[in-house]
Amino acid sequence: MSHSFKLLSLPIELRHTIKDFIAPFDLRTHVCFYLSHPDCAALYGSKHQEDDFWKFICWHNGLGKLPDDEYTLISDWREVAMDCIRADGFCTHPECGESILEYNRRRMQKAAKYVEPFKPYPVDENTDWKVNCHPHYIFGHIGFLDSEEVQGCPPVELDAHLRLAATPEPAAANDTDKDSHEGYHLEDHPLVARSFATLTPVSSLSLINVCGLGSSSQAIDRSLTLTRVVTVLDVLQILQNGLDVPLDRTDIDEYLDYHDHCIEEKKLSPEELSDTLSCTRDILSICPIEHLEHEANLHTGPALAFDQY
Repeated sequence: MSHSFKLLSLPIELRHTIKDFIAPFDLRTHVCFYLSHPDCAALYGSKHQEDDFWKFICWHNGLGKLPDDEYTLISDWREVAMDCIRADGFCTHPECGESILEYNRRRMQKAAKYVEPFKPYPVDENTDWKVNCHPHYIFGHIGFLDSEEVQGCPPVELDAHLRLAATPEPAAANDTDKDSHEGYHLEDHPLVARSFATLTPVSSLSLINVCGLGSSSQAIDRSLTLTRVVTVLDVLQILQNGLDVPLDRTDIDEYLDYHDHCIEEKKLSPEELSDTLSCTRDILSICPIEHLEHEANLHTGPALAFDQY
C-alpha cells in the first residue's frame, strides 16, 4: 500500500492536521505535500486562498518575483513556489537548496523589525542606519562568463552562475568546446535568483565602487527603482549592463596597483596581465566578488559597494 493511499484513507480533518503540523515557513515541505496528490493540494483552499498562502510563505523565505514572470507561465505565487522547489529545492550546491532557504528565513525574521509583509522599505538618504540593508551573502558565490565564452548579449540568468569555489578554477584544455558552468547558471537556480538582495527588502538601490573603477564606469547607470522587492537577479542585471564597457588604460593601471595578488596568482607580468584586461568582465574573471557591503543610503536607496578576493 502506497504512502499516498494511506494518507488519503484518513479523514479530511486528520489530513488538515498533518498539513497544519508542517512548520508555517517550511516552503520545501509544503510544496512536496501539495504536489503529493490533488486531494492534498485541495487542502490549501480556493485559488485565491492558495495564492495568499504561497505569497505569504515566499515572503517569509525571502523570495520575490522576477522581471519576466508576467510574460511566462509563472504568473502567480503558487507557480513561484512550485518552480523554486521543483528546480532547486534539493540542489546539492553547498550554497543553494535548503541552505539558502534557511539563511533567507533567518534574514526575514530580522527584517520583521523594519518592514510589514509585502511592503519594501523606502530607504533614502535620511533613513536611520539601524535599518539593516546588509546584502545577501550569495553575491560572493556568483561569477559571470569569461569574455571568450560570451556570444552576443546573453540574458543575465545564462551569464551569471554559481561558482563551485571561492576563486575561479581554470578550465581543462579539452573543455574548450563545452559549457564549463553547465547546471550552475542562475536559470537553473531560482532560489538564488529570486532571493531578496538585501536583508530589509527594498524596491530601489544602486551599485557603487564597482571593482574600484573610476572614469570608465561613471557614465553607467547602476541604480534601480522597481514596484516590487529587488532580488539578487535584479542586482546582477544592473551589474551585467556595464560588464563589457571598454576600460580606460588609467583605470586598468590603477586597478593593478591595488591588486598585485591577482598578478601573482596568474603568474603573469603586470604588462601581460594589463593586456588581457579590457572590461569589467575581464577583471571579475581574475578577481571575483567576495561580497557586497552596504556602504551608504542615497536618494536611490541603499548603495552597495564591492569587495573582491
